[in-house]
Amino acid sequence: MSSSLNVCIVDDDDIYQFTMVKTMKALNLTDKIMVFSDGEEALDFMLDNLHNDKELPDVIFLDIDMPIMDGFQFMEEYVKDKAKAGKENNDIYGLLICRPCGY
Repeated sequence: MSSSLNVCIVDDDDIYQFTMVKTMKALNLTDKIMVFSDGEEALDFMLDNLHNDKELPDVIFLDIDMPIMDGFQFMEEYVKDKAKAGKENNDIYGLLICRPCGY
């Protein structure tokens, strides 16, 4: 049985995005998975849907090191904007993948 949990993945790594989506679907953890490649793209979506709770994620898996807007900038803006709108904050899990030198 699927959960009604809305999950958001914000990561610039296509392989990580694919792996997370595939794993969540295989384990039947959620019905809805949103994927964004950078913090700015995710933030724009969240702000556009701030008053539509059905569209907002319950959990955000967030890469810290991304181009355009990194995870820290995203968290700061998203938490601030949700507070202004009187909304509770959801769970945000920051992820940082360290690659070997020279990659």
